[in-house]
Amino acid sequence: MPERINGGQALAALGAIVLLVGLFLDWFGQRNAWTTFEVLDLVLAAIAIAALVALVPPSAWGRRSTPLVPPDYVGPLGIAAVVIVIATLINHPPTGAGHSPHIGVWVALAGGLLIALGGILRSARVSLVITTRPTTDSRSASARPPTSRPPAGPGPAERAPEPTEPAIEDETATEPITRRRRP
Repeated sequence: MPERINGGQALAALGAIVLLVGLFLDWFGQRNAWTTFEVLDLVLAAIAIAALVALVPPSAWGRRSTPLVPPDYVGPLGIAAVVIVIATLINHPPTGAGHSPHIGVWVALAGGLLIALGGILRSARVSLVITTRPTTDSRSASARPPTSRPPAGPGPAERAPEPTEPAIEDETATEPITRRRRP
């Protein structure tokens, strides 16, 4: 039986994890986001965690019928993360002054973009269907009844020739127009 996975949720979850990883990589000089910022690192971590929590179905939280974070917030959370990272790229923090952006900034930007794109795809209800085929081993193959296959048709050399189409000239031939006499 095919299993349906929401593609937007999967992309947003991947983006949230990428954003969290980006916080631990170097942003400016030898400083990661935790040592570069005072508050924005916590905001970015909260965005990533909120995006992950929004993707968990409410039934996983027990008796709670409403989600902790509504899934419709995933797109705006991703956009907020992108805005924060782009603002950091445009206006370097004081501790990052004089240093060029390093890999952590770009990883966090990619994570924010993935969260935003995942939120958009989730709201568009884009899903990925995964179908698994049962594996056959010697025990299960012998227990199964043999399947009947239709008889094979003639091979490539034995096939009958296909009927030819009439020549194009025959299809497009014109006939003279006879003039009608007017009374």
